[in-house]
Amino acid sequence: MQHQLEKYDRKKLSYVAASFTITSYAYMKVLFMKIVVDGIPINVTKKKIRNMYIRIKAGGIVNASVPLYASHDDICEFLHSKADWIRKYVQLEKQNSAPSLPTAVPGEHMHIFGKEYELIVSIGYKQKSFKLYPELGKAVLKVASGTSVAEGRKVIKEALRSELKRIVMQRMPYIEHYAGLKCSRWHIRDMKSRWGSCNVRTKVIYLNLRLATKPIKCIDYIIIHELIHTVIADHGSEFKRMRDKLVPNWKELDDILCKAEYVGDIPEIHHPEYTVYE
Repeated sequence: MQHQLEKYDRKKLSYVAASFTITSYAYMKVLFMKIVVDGIPINVTKKKIRNMYIRIKAGGIVNASVPLYASHDDICEFLHSKADWIRKYVQLEKQNSAPSLPTAVPGEHMHIFGKEYELIVSIGYKQKSFKLYPELGKAVLKVASGTSVAEGRKVIKEALRSELKRIVMQRMPYIEHYAGLKCSRWHIRDMKSRWGSCNVRTKVIYLNLRLATKPIKCIDYIIIHELIHTVIADHGSEFKRMRDKLVPNWKELDDILCKAEYVGDIPEIHHPEYTVYE
C-alpha cells in the first residue's frame, strides 16, 4: 500500500506533513487532521468515500469524514458552509448531555429528584449510609474515618441507584398501562450522554442513573419516550405524533432536563480523604 500512496497527487498531499497524522492500516491509508470553524474544533478523517459527512457525538464532539482526494480548500469551504448547523447541534448535544452525579464533597449542593440538598458528611460510623432530609434540605452521608471521597461517592451512587430503581419499579406498570406499550425488561445504567435508550428488537429499556437528579415527572417522560421506541425506532413523524399525544408538555420537560443540576461549579478534589464534619 505504500507504493499506491506514492502514486497520489503530491500537490494535493503537500500540506499533510504540517497538519496531519498518518495512520496505516492493512487495507487502506487514513489521514487525520483538526480544523477549527468559528471556534469549534472539528476532527476530520480522510478516507475512501465519495461524499463529505459531519457527525456530532456526545458532549458536542464534532467528527467529519471526507473523500481521500478532497482538497484542503474544499474541506474548509464545506465545513464553513455548515457552521450554523454545527454550532446549533453542538449546543444541543451539550445541553442534552446527562449531568454529573454528586461528587461527595462536604458542603456540596446537589439536586436529587428535583429538590436541592446540601451535603453533610458525618465521620466515625462503621456502617456507611446516605439519607435525605427533604424538610431540612440536607443530605447526610455517614462514613468511617479515613473514607476517601471516591468511596463516599460510591455510597451516594448506590443509594441513588436503589431509590431510582424503587421509583421506576413502582411507576412502570402505571406508565405502561397509560401508554398502551410494554417493555420486556428495564435496567438502570450510569450513562454520560443519553437519558435513556431502547433495543427495538428485544424491547429492553435502559434508564440513566443520572435521572436521580431530576424531578419524578421527567423520569416518567423518559420512560414514555423509551416505551415509544419499543415500537418506533427513529424520531420521525410517527414517533413525534405519539409523543405529542402521550406527553403534551414534553417541551417543558425537555427544558428541565437540559438545565444544570448544581448551584455553581464543583471544584476538583485533590485530598485523599475527609478531614471535616467529625
